[in-house]
Amino acid sequence: MKNHKIYMRSLLQTSLGRSFYEAGQKLSEFYISSPDRTEQFISQSVADVIGPTLVSYCLWVLRKAQELNIHNLYFLARDGKILMEICEILKEKYNLNINCKYLYVSRYSLRKALFSIDSDESIRYICRNSISMTPALIMQRSGLNMAEQQQILLELGYKSKIEQDTVLAQKELEVLYFKLKKSDLFCSSMQKMSDAYNSTIFQYFQQQGLAEEPLIAIVDSGWTGSIQRCIRQILTYNNILTPISGFYFGLQAAPRKEDGVYNWFYFGPKDHYEYIHFNNNLFECWCMADHGMTLGYTKDDQDKVFPILNKYIPQWHGAAQAEMLKKYALLFTSQRTSFESIPLSQLPTLIRPLLIRFMTHPTPMEAKIYGSIPFCDDTTEAYLHPLAAPLSALDLCKNLTLVKVFCKILNPLFQITIRESGWREGTIANLPFPANLLMYTDSQLSYFVKILAYKFSFLWRSPI
Repeated sequence: MKNHKIYMRSLLQTSLGRSFYEAGQKLSEFYISSPDRTEQFISQSVADVIGPTLVSYCLWVLRKAQELNIHNLYFLARDGKILMEICEILKEKYNLNINCKYLYVSRYSLRKALFSIDSDESIRYICRNSISMTPALIMQRSGLNMAEQQQILLELGYKSKIEQDTVLAQKELEVLYFKLKKSDLFCSSMQKMSDAYNSTIFQYFQQQGLAEEPLIAIVDSGWTGSIQRCIRQILTYNNILTPISGFYFGLQAAPRKEDGVYNWFYFGPKDHYEYIHFNNNLFECWCMADHGMTLGYTKDDQDKVFPILNKYIPQWHGAAQAEMLKKYALLFTSQRTSFESIPLSQLPTLIRPLLIRFMTHPTPMEAKIYGSIPFCDDTTEAYLHPLAAPLSALDLCKNLTLVKVFCKILNPLFQITIRESGWREGTIANLPFPANLLMYTDSQLSYFVKILAYKFSFLWRSPI
């Protein structure tokens, strides 16, 4: 309840915030008598934080499209699904001449086409670090079939299943990266797969109208801008030079000019404070879609291309949350009947205290409900852990800021692995006293260290 009161006070400080508050109050009335206590709590979270955040972002996207005379917006799977559905509600209510289209892509599906375009960049993506990095997982990222993966792992010296499933330290990951670059078997297999795959994914893009747009406008959650880059690379490889403009909730890395224009709503590459007090993983859980990840593409008898989706098994309350968000968007339009009257410049400032509070100071109940979401930070979705993963005493010690800095310094000399949580603050909120107080104090130190690291990021770059 403590956070709920803070959210209310933040929203009631401005006229725009009161519109969000009134929409949230009406949403809560729908679910106050629900027999499912978890869904009651989710509805309150949607009313307090998630609804204002996603609706604010969608209002900004539609206004930017209007200003740039863009009539077709391509929402990227899967984070883009609920964003598109909210935008559909808003554009209908506000009578906006904008079409919303859904593009089935993923980092995994796009990067399968990348090797024939830029082999070194493709291998760097394959070897990018994640929570549970193993040789077997790296081979899964390649997109090669299981027989090819096993043959390459054996050639590289990972002969037993234990070796293939051992979590790699950063130094070991760098060694594997150079091994893959020098492997003729790996490179030839990747080249063959990528060449064949490229024409199919380009045909899918053509079907969706990307090759006919005067300006390709894509909408996604954001973070590094790599998906826009991959789309641009594939189109350029197939002689489509149409400019691309991306609309993102936030960008943590500076994009490359050749990949088009990047527009961000809440934070950009230089907004260190906002990004460091933000959790990408939690935001993605707010944007859950009711279908699996795009694995690739296939053709039917009429030579039409369709996406291949990973099997989807509902494991949380994502469908209920999505319905609440759509209902919230409708309720907001009843509070603000004129699109032009919404002061969009106020939106990032309005949601900032809500996001920082929920993401960095969650209550035990917020951490319990949202921290239980099965989550994978890897492109393959090869594993699932609770978003706020429970950590052992040893893991907690390794996650202390000074210990992690010390480990990073020693990493060239020793192989050190650190198990992390996808939502560290959520994990901390569920710890008993005094461990929660110690880790909370350490998290405050970590924000300061991260800001310094951003300012001197050249000191921390690794070969991959």
